[in-house]
Amino acid sequence: MSLNLAIVGATGAVGREILAVLEQRSVPVAKLRLFASARSAGGTITFRGTKIPIEALPEGEPKARTFAGLDAVLLSAGATISRRIIPAIVRDGVLAIDNSSAFREDPKIPLVIPELNGGRIAEALAAGAAP
Repeated sequence: MSLNLAIVGATGAVGREILAVLEQRSVPVAKLRLFASARSAGGTITFRGTKIPIEALPEGEPKARTFAGLDAVLLSAGATISRRIIPAIVRDGVLAIDNSSAFREDPKIPLVIPELNGGRIAEALAAGAAP
């Protein structure tokens, strides 16, 4: 099964590492959207030989359906941005995977360390966990 993914913070060090890992591990990606700050928008990042355009992360609350059609959004842009856009991602019916501290202390949002409790992802999806 191929995935439709987005990366928020794609031009940062962690975002680029996420792209490298997706490529190295041959993660089946059907569609990839890259988001970064307005100053990075308009550029491209090459992924598997294809130039992917960098989109500006929406200012304020993203419009409805901004993330529709994606399976997951991987976020590496800091807690402030995560708090602002994750509710819109979830409203669009998309899984948000965030590596910031934004929801770390929220008992409704699972803190998942795949090697230790990877099963919590399926549990959270089944329970409809969302910020």
